[in-house]
Amino acid sequence: MPQETPDFLTRWKCISEQAVHHAQLAQTTDRLFDSCRKRCEDQSRTWQGARDELSNLHVLASHSKEVARKIEKLSAMIVQLESQYDRIAGQRRQSELDSWIAQQKSSHLAWQEALRETYSSKRNKHQHQLDQLTAERQLRLRERLETDFREQMKAYRGHDYSYYREPAPQPSSIKTSMEQLTLRHGEDADQALDAFLESEDDTDDHGQLGHSLVPNRNSMSPVSPKDKEPNIGHYGNRNRGDSDSGSEGRPEILAEEDWSE
Repeated sequence: MPQETPDFLTRWKCISEQAVHHAQLAQTTDRLFDSCRKRCEDQSRTWQGARDELSNLHVLASHSKEVARKIEKLSAMIVQLESQYDRIAGQRRQSELDSWIAQQKSSHLAWQEALRETYSSKRNKHQHQLDQLTAERQLRLRERLETDFREQMKAYRGHDYSYYREPAPQPSSIKTSMEQLTLRHGEDADQALDAFLESEDDTDDHGQLGHSLVPNRNSMSPVSPKDKEPNIGHYGNRNRGDSDSGSEGRPEILAEEDWSE
């Protein structure tokens, strides 16, 4: 065995110390390595979780895209359904409006028909009353005219026209008198006169025609000038009334009927 020298011991001691120190470093390194390994494992798990989460996010993104497409489809369907609802609601409102218009039109037609019936019944009633009043008025006018003509015929048959300055009535003056009589009595005077002339006898007491307005001068006795009446012109203008009152002496024309009914 070689002899130990101080240098050798020193170096051995140094080497022993270094070995202890390296052993301690190795332990520390192992601890550090274990810690790093643990950290790496933790980080690996973290990254794995992140990768899982990222994959999940990708899945969610794909699902989100599908959901978005579905939402777009649903939105399009909702818009279509809204348009269909608006169209159906518009058609329903139009149908309700058409039915209301038809109902109003039918009620208006019924009201118009009822009003027409009421107006027709009232018109028929008023027309019947008017016909009755017209018939009564024409009858009274006929009687008045016949009485008037009879009185004038009797008055004219007893006069002698030789005392008058004007000649006896001629057919033209008779025609004028007829026109004036028509103006006074209305359009019914001609009919009343015709009916009166037809009802008179064909001849009178002096052998003349009963409806002749020209008297027979040979058959009448003369009239004194004091008994003469004022100049009559023709029978339509003759005054047969009271001289004091100055009235016409003709029967009053039938008063106007109350047609307000």
